[in-house]
Amino acid sequence: MSHVLSISSFLRLWFVFFFINCIRKYMSCKGACLASVGPDQPAEVVDDAPKKLKFNAKSFQNPGACLYTRTQSMLSCDGSHWHTRRLCPCA
Repeated sequence: MSHVLSISSFLRLWFVFFFINCIRKYMSCKGACLASVGPDQPAEVVDDAPKKLKFNAKSFQNPGACLYTRTQSMLSCDGSHWHTRRLCPCA
C-alpha cells in the first residue's frame, strides 16, 4: 500500500512543523506543543498559570506549553489571553 500525501496535506504538515520549530526557537517553551484554537496563537502558557487550565474545552496541566493554531484565518494581532505570552504573527 502506498502512502502518498496530497500537496495540500503536505503543505499543512510542513506548516505545522515549521511553526513548532519557530515557536521553540523564539519562546522558552518547556512543555509540549499543543494544537489550540484562538486569536492569541501562537503563544506560550506562562509559568505561573494555574496547573489545571481549560483551553478549547480541554484541560491541560502544563504551564510552559506552546500553543499553536492550525486555522490560519484565526490569527490576529489583537488576540490575547491572561495565561499566555504571545509570539505575534504580525511582527
